[in-house]
Amino acid sequence: MSGATIEHAYISEDYRKADRPKSSVRAHENLKGSINEDAERPVNANARPVAANTVCVTIPTGIPPAWSVICGSSLSGPLASVCICFTRIENRARVRPGRIKQMAFNYQASFSGPRVLATVVCLLVVLFPGVTGQESDKGSVAPRRTGVSGALTRRLGKPLLPMGPTGSIDDDKTGPRVVLKLGPADYRMWYEAVPAPNRSKVGYAVSEDGLIWTKKGSLATLDPSEAWEGGPNGEVSPNSILVEGGVYKLWYHSFGTDGKRRIGYATSADGLIWTKNPKPVLDVGPPGSLEDQFVVEPRVFKVGSQYRMYYGANARGETDMGKARWFYATSADGINWTRKGQVWNKQADSGYGILFDGSEWHAWYGVGFKAINYASSKDGITWTDGPHNPVLLPDRNPAAFDSGGLGDSVSAYQNGNEFRIMYTGGRFNNFGRNESIMLATVAITD
Repeated sequence: MSGATIEHAYISEDYRKADRPKSSVRAHENLKGSINEDAERPVNANARPVAANTVCVTIPTGIPPAWSVICGSSLSGPLASVCICFTRIENRARVRPGRIKQMAFNYQASFSGPRVLATVVCLLVVLFPGVTGQESDKGSVAPRRTGVSGALTRRLGKPLLPMGPTGSIDDDKTGPRVVLKLGPADYRMWYEAVPAPNRSKVGYAVSEDGLIWTKKGSLATLDPSEAWEGGPNGEVSPNSILVEGGVYKLWYHSFGTDGKRRIGYATSADGLIWTKNPKPVLDVGPPGSLEDQFVVEPRVFKVGSQYRMYYGANARGETDMGKARWFYATSADGINWTRKGQVWNKQADSGYGILFDGSEWHAWYGVGFKAINYASSKDGITWTDGPHNPVLLPDRNPAAFDSGGLGDSVSAYQNGNEFRIMYTGGRFNNFGRNESIMLATVAITD
């Protein structure tokens, strides 16, 4: 991918041209919602106190994370009390080689016999990782590559864009969406405005900061009309926009009268008045294939002179949440697509939030509406799950708007020194149905 020109699916042309650091993803200190609530945290003034029966030793070397598990939890019997732990020193630009690690080992009982031996062995392994054949991580608790996302931080304490009042175009749900940042104080959102299941229009909203939004109603020229869109009472769900040469290019999915979902395409000179392609640009796959029922949630990028589309797909009989598979296709014009197969062999929610930061690809995705995971890739084709998954879980507060579930449709864009991750959040208790667009963030470091 070196030397390739990659245009972002969510950021405007002007913003794409701006210099961006070769960035890594760092979790905010607030780990609320993370499954790893007792995992290592940065050392700072608010760090947890060390137990009275623990001796702390500083070691100026890199420590391979795997050995903290072996030494801290694999011992049994009299060796179980020998615990070696370490935490990362808070540093915005990552822990560099040679930074001090904090270690602790238990001395609750006398150091005799096997306990002394185990302690010495563990310390030797930590101090001299080369003897084990395991490569040291050069001083960072997490792998030191740009594609590591820790826990996401919830923002606002409420939906980014809530569902509307009874009788409005989005009184059932605000769903999949596209956000473009066209200027320092010019954010625009096209979103799925749902009044009833499998029915939607394209809603439009504007913001000066990407946090406080004003709804502007629906865009009539994008209303569903064709049979493959479900007719006048069907569904058009906006998923991805590129701006090229002053032309807005939109890819969306629909829900047809035959119960199948397909991917459509439209263009506009201003983002408000659109012309739709009369036929889907990506139809469902042949009968018996893994994409013969739904093809949905396209995310489109320009890679060199070629368009690349990531999309979710479902086979017949596998349309429940968490049953979608991740596919991709390529095109010379954004209209005629060639399928390239599955990105990876796993099932998850259908909409992935995908970003390219100039050197690495990032993706956040829902897992059965129960969690959000993270993955990264150097080339956008071969992906690896992050080491800290899940990076977001449903809020434990039953009154929260994502206490009943989260994920489904995830999208993302870069805003200054952070990645903004938008997702569908829901609660389904005595509050009744509530699905709205939520926001979480993760900071970017050099």
